[in-house]
Amino acid sequence: MKIKTRIRRMALAGTAAMAFTVMASPANAVVGGQAAAAGQFPYTLALLNNGTYTCGATLIGPSKAITAAHCVDGLLAGRLTVRADSLQPTSGGQTERLSQVVIHPEYSSLDLANDIAVLRLARDLPAVNVPALLPPQGPPPSGKAFVVGYGANKAGATFPNPRSKVSVQLISNPACQEAYGSDVTDSTVCGGTAGQGACTGDDGGPVADPLGRTVLGIISWGAKSTPGSQSCGNPGQPDVYTNLSSYTNWISSV
Repeated sequence: MKIKTRIRRMALAGTAAMAFTVMASPANAVVGGQAAAAGQFPYTLALLNNGTYTCGATLIGPSKAITAAHCVDGLLAGRLTVRADSLQPTSGGQTERLSQVVIHPEYSSLDLANDIAVLRLARDLPAVNVPALLPPQGPPPSGKAFVVGYGANKAGATFPNPRSKVSVQLISNPACQEAYGSDVTDSTVCGGTAGQGACTGDDGGPVADPLGRTVLGIISWGAKSTPGSQSCGNPGQPDVYTNLSSYTNWISSV
Protein backbone atom coordinates (compact mmCIF):
# COMPACT_ATOMS: atom_id res chain seq x y z
CA MET A 1 0.00 0.00 0.00
CA LYS A 2 0.98 3.56 -0.37
CA ILE A 3 1.82 4.86 3.08
CA LYS A 4 0.04 7.62 4.94
CA THR A 5 0.46 9.62 8.10
CA ARG A 6 -2.49 9.54 10.50
CA ILE A 7 -3.96 12.76 9.10
CA ARG A 8 -2.31 13.53 5.77
CA ARG A 9 -1.26 11.18 2.98
CA MET A 10 2.31 11.16 1.69
CA ALA A 11 2.66 12.92 -1.68
CA LEU A 12 5.01 10.58 -3.52
CA ALA A 13 3.63 11.15 -7.03
CA GLY A 14 3.24 7.51 -7.98
CA THR A 15 6.71 6.34 -6.95
CA ALA A 16 5.90 4.61 -3.67
CA ALA A 17 4.98 1.28 -5.20
CA MET A 18 8.21 1.22 -7.22
CA ALA A 19 10.51 2.13 -4.36
CA PHE A 20 10.61 -1.36 -2.91
CA THR A 21 11.04 -3.61 -5.95
CA VAL A 22 13.22 -6.16 -4.13
CA MET A 23 12.91 -9.84 -4.97
CA ALA A 24 11.86 -11.98 -2.01
CA SER A 25 12.22 -15.62 -1.18
CA PRO A 26 8.94 -17.56 -1.49
CA ALA A 27 6.51 -16.45 1.21
CA ASN A 28 2.92 -15.48 1.64
CA ALA A 29 2.07 -11.99 0.48
CA VAL A 30 -0.43 -9.73 2.25
CA VAL A 31 -0.53 -9.81 6.06
CA GLY A 32 -2.01 -12.84 7.81
CA GLY A 33 -2.96 -14.46 4.52
CA GLN A 34 -2.36 -17.68 2.65
CA ALA A 35 -1.29 -18.67 -0.82
CA ALA A 36 -3.93 -18.38 -3.53
CA ALA A 37 -4.70 -21.60 -5.35
CA ALA A 38 -4.09 -22.04 -9.07
CA GLY A 39 -7.10 -20.68 -10.95
CA GLN A 40 -8.28 -18.63 -7.97
CA PHE A 41 -8.81 -14.92 -8.69
CA PRO A 42 -7.85 -15.49 -12.36
CA TYR A 43 -8.34 -11.81 -13.12
CA THR A 44 -5.42 -10.75 -10.89
CA LEU A 45 -2.55 -9.24 -12.87
CA ALA A 46 0.98 -8.16 -12.04
CA LEU A 47 1.82 -4.73 -13.45
CA LEU A 48 5.42 -4.40 -14.64
CA ASN A 49 7.39 -1.26 -15.52
CA ASN A 50 10.29 -2.12 -17.86
CA GLY A 51 9.94 -5.70 -16.62
CA THR A 52 10.10 -4.81 -12.92
CA TYR A 53 7.13 -5.52 -10.67
CA THR A 54 5.31 -2.31 -9.71
CA CYS A 55 1.74 -3.05 -8.57
CA GLY A 56 -1.21 -5.35 -8.89
CA ALA A 57 -4.09 -4.87 -11.31
CA THR A 58 -7.46 -6.45 -12.13
CA LEU A 59 -8.62 -7.70 -15.52
CA ILE A 60 -12.21 -6.55 -16.23
CA GLY A 61 -12.40 -7.39 -19.95
CA PRO A 62 -10.35 -9.32 -22.52
CA SER A 63 -8.10 -6.27 -23.05
CA LYS A 64 -9.12 -3.94 -20.22
CA ALA A 65 -7.86 -3.72 -16.65
CA ILE A 66 -7.92 -1.36 -13.67
CA THR A 67 -5.33 -0.39 -11.08
CA ALA A 68 -4.60 2.42 -8.65
CA ALA A 69 -3.81 5.73 -10.36
CA HIS A 70 -0.75 6.24 -8.16
CA CYS A 71 0.71 3.03 -9.60
CA VAL A 72 0.89 4.49 -13.11
CA ASP A 73 1.09 8.23 -12.44
CA GLY A 74 4.00 9.61 -14.47
CA LEU A 75 4.75 6.31 -16.24
CA LEU A 76 4.70 5.73 -20.00
CA ALA A 77 2.17 3.19 -21.26
CA GLY A 78 4.72 1.88 -23.77
CA ARG A 79 6.98 0.72 -20.95
CA LEU A 80 4.25 -1.11 -19.05
CA THR A 81 3.19 -4.73 -19.34
CA VAL A 82 0.92 -7.03 -17.37
CA ARG A 83 1.57 -10.65 -16.43
CA ALA A 84 -1.48 -12.91 -16.43
CA ASP A 85 -2.31 -16.56 -15.70
CA SER A 86 0.50 -17.02 -13.19
CA LEU A 87 0.66 -17.07 -9.40
CA GLN A 88 4.18 -15.70 -9.73
CA PRO A 89 4.37 -11.96 -10.49
CA THR A 90 7.70 -12.21 -12.30
CA SER A 91 7.52 -15.51 -14.17
CA GLY A 92 5.15 -17.88 -15.94
CA GLY A 93 1.85 -17.24 -17.67
CA GLN A 94 1.92 -14.67 -20.41
CA THR A 95 2.70 -10.99 -20.62
CA GLU A 96 1.02 -8.33 -22.72
CA ARG A 97 2.04 -4.74 -23.24
CA LEU A 98 -0.26 -1.80 -22.64
CA SER A 99 -1.50 0.47 -25.39
CA GLN A 100 -3.11 3.14 -23.19
CA VAL A 101 -3.35 4.31 -19.59
CA VAL A 102 -6.32 6.47 -18.59
CA ILE A 103 -6.04 8.04 -15.12
CA HIS A 104 -9.24 9.37 -13.58
CA PRO A 105 -9.50 13.05 -14.52
CA GLU A 106 -10.00 14.08 -10.88
CA TYR A 107 -7.16 12.00 -9.45
CA SER A 108 -4.94 13.88 -6.98
CA SER A 109 -1.43 12.69 -6.18
CA LEU A 110 -1.50 14.88 -3.07
CA ASP A 111 -4.30 13.09 -1.28
CA LEU A 112 -4.96 10.04 -3.50
CA ALA A 113 -8.53 11.11 -4.18
CA ASN A 114 -10.02 9.14 -7.13
CA ASP A 115 -7.14 6.67 -7.05
CA ILE A 116 -8.11 4.66 -10.12
CA ALA A 117 -6.84 4.17 -13.66
CA VAL A 118 -8.03 2.11 -16.62
CA LEU A 119 -5.44 0.11 -18.56
CA ARG A 120 -5.89 -0.84 -22.20
CA LEU A 121 -3.96 -3.89 -23.36
CA ALA A 122 -2.54 -4.09 -26.86
CA ARG A 123 -4.25 -7.46 -27.44
CA ASP A 124 -6.93 -9.61 -25.82
CA LEU A 125 -5.70 -12.07 -23.22
CA PRO A 126 -6.55 -15.77 -23.65
CA ALA A 127 -9.94 -16.88 -22.37
CA VAL A 128 -8.35 -18.67 -19.38
CA ASN A 129 -7.96 -15.21 -17.84
CA VAL A 130 -11.56 -14.75 -16.71
CA PRO A 131 -12.33 -11.04 -16.13
CA ALA A 132 -13.76 -9.90 -12.83
CA LEU A 133 -17.28 -8.58 -12.60
CA LEU A 134 -17.85 -4.97 -11.57
CA PRO A 135 -20.36 -3.96 -8.90
CA PRO A 136 -23.34 -1.80 -9.82
CA GLN A 137 -22.99 1.95 -9.31
CA GLY A 138 -24.02 2.65 -5.73
CA PRO A 139 -22.97 2.92 -2.08
CA PRO A 140 -19.84 1.34 -0.55
CA PRO A 141 -20.04 -2.43 0.06
CA SER A 142 -20.17 -4.10 3.46
CA GLY A 143 -19.49 -7.51 4.95
CA LYS A 144 -16.44 -9.63 4.17
CA ALA A 145 -14.00 -9.35 1.27
CA PHE A 146 -10.79 -10.90 -0.02
CA VAL A 147 -7.67 -8.77 -0.40
CA VAL A 148 -5.41 -10.25 -3.09
CA GLY A 149 -1.83 -9.22 -3.75
CA TYR A 150 1.85 -9.87 -4.32
CA GLY A 151 3.13 -7.59 -1.57
CA ALA A 152 5.02 -7.93 1.69
CA ASN A 153 3.76 -10.28 4.40
CA LYS A 154 4.73 -7.89 7.19
CA ALA A 155 5.89 -4.33 7.59
CA GLY A 156 9.37 -3.87 6.16
CA ALA A 157 9.48 -7.23 4.36
CA THR A 158 10.57 -7.58 0.75
CA PHE A 159 8.31 -8.17 -2.24
CA PRO A 160 6.97 -9.24 -4.69
CA ASN A 161 5.83 -12.62 -3.47
CA PRO A 162 3.56 -15.30 -4.96
CA ARG A 163 -0.10 -14.29 -5.12
CA SER A 164 -1.82 -14.53 -1.76
CA LYS A 165 -5.23 -13.79 -0.31
CA VAL A 166 -6.62 -12.75 3.03
CA SER A 167 -10.22 -12.38 4.19
CA VAL A 168 -10.95 -9.03 5.84
CA GLN A 169 -13.96 -7.35 7.39
CA LEU A 170 -15.11 -4.22 5.57
CA ILE A 171 -15.61 -1.24 7.87
CA SER A 172 -18.29 1.41 7.62
CA ASN A 173 -17.10 4.83 6.52
CA PRO A 174 -18.18 6.52 9.78
CA ALA A 175 -16.08 4.02 11.73
CA CYS A 176 -13.12 4.46 9.37
CA GLN A 177 -13.38 8.23 9.67
CA GLU A 178 -12.52 7.83 13.35
CA ALA A 179 -9.03 6.85 12.16
CA TYR A 180 -8.62 9.06 9.08
CA GLY A 181 -11.22 11.82 9.23
CA SER A 182 -12.40 13.44 6.01
CA ASP A 183 -9.89 11.47 3.91
CA VAL A 184 -12.52 8.71 3.96
CA THR A 185 -15.35 9.48 1.54
CA ASP A 186 -18.10 7.64 -0.36
CA SER A 187 -15.46 6.98 -3.03
CA THR A 188 -13.43 4.88 -0.62
CA VAL A 189 -14.12 1.80 1.45
CA CYS A 190 -12.07 0.58 4.39
CA GLY A 191 -11.23 -2.89 5.62
CA GLY A 192 -8.90 -5.01 7.65
CA THR A 193 -8.73 -7.12 10.75
CA ALA A 194 -5.99 -6.98 13.38
CA GLY A 195 -3.05 -8.89 11.90
CA GLN A 196 -4.69 -9.21 8.49
CA GLY A 197 -4.78 -6.94 5.45
CA ALA A 198 -2.79 -5.35 2.67
CA CYS A 199 0.82 -4.25 2.90
CA THR A 200 3.55 -2.61 0.82
CA GLY A 201 3.49 -3.86 -2.77
CA ASP A 202 -0.17 -4.84 -2.79
CA ASP A 203 -1.14 -1.47 -4.29
CA GLY A 204 -3.47 -1.61 -7.27
CA GLY A 205 -4.62 -5.16 -6.64
CA PRO A 206 -8.20 -6.36 -6.22
CA VAL A 207 -10.50 -6.39 -3.23
CA ALA A 208 -12.98 -9.13 -4.15
CA ASP A 209 -16.36 -10.26 -2.85
CA PRO A 210 -16.51 -13.47 -0.74
CA LEU A 211 -17.27 -15.56 -3.84
CA GLY A 212 -14.20 -14.17 -5.56
CA ARG A 213 -16.01 -13.12 -8.75
CA THR A 214 -16.85 -9.44 -8.28
CA VAL A 215 -14.14 -6.88 -7.60
CA LEU A 216 -15.32 -4.37 -4.99
CA GLY A 217 -12.25 -2.20 -4.62
CA ILE A 218 -8.66 -1.38 -5.50
CA ILE A 219 -5.97 -1.45 -2.80
CA SER A 220 -4.99 2.19 -2.37
CA TRP A 221 -3.37 3.33 0.88
CA GLY A 222 -2.69 2.62 4.52
CA ALA A 223 -1.31 4.30 7.62
CA LYS A 224 2.14 4.94 9.00
CA SER A 225 2.40 4.19 12.71
CA THR A 226 5.63 6.17 13.14
CA PRO A 227 7.82 8.17 10.71
CA GLY A 228 9.41 5.77 8.25
CA SER A 229 7.47 2.78 9.57
CA GLN A 230 4.87 1.11 7.35
CA SER A 231 1.81 -0.04 9.25
CA CYS A 232 0.34 -3.32 8.02
CA GLY A 233 -2.55 -5.01 9.78
CA ASN A 234 -2.30 -2.86 12.91
CA PRO A 235 -5.43 -2.42 15.06
CA GLY A 236 -7.08 0.93 14.52
CA GLN A 237 -5.26 1.51 11.21
CA PRO A 238 -7.46 -0.05 8.50
CA ASP A 239 -6.64 -0.36 4.83
CA VAL A 240 -8.30 2.11 2.48
CA TYR A 241 -9.49 0.93 -0.93
CA THR A 242 -10.90 2.76 -3.92
CA ASN A 243 -14.64 1.99 -3.86
CA LEU A 244 -15.43 0.68 -7.33
CA SER A 245 -19.17 1.13 -6.97
CA SER A 246 -18.48 4.88 -7.18
CA TYR A 247 -16.68 4.43 -10.52
CA THR A 248 -18.55 1.71 -12.42
CA ASN A 249 -20.12 4.19 -14.82
CA TRP A 250 -16.80 5.97 -15.44
CA ILE A 251 -14.96 2.69 -16.03
CA SER A 252 -17.60 1.65 -18.58
CA SER A 253 -17.23 4.96 -20.40
CA VAL A 254 -13.47 4.69 -20.92
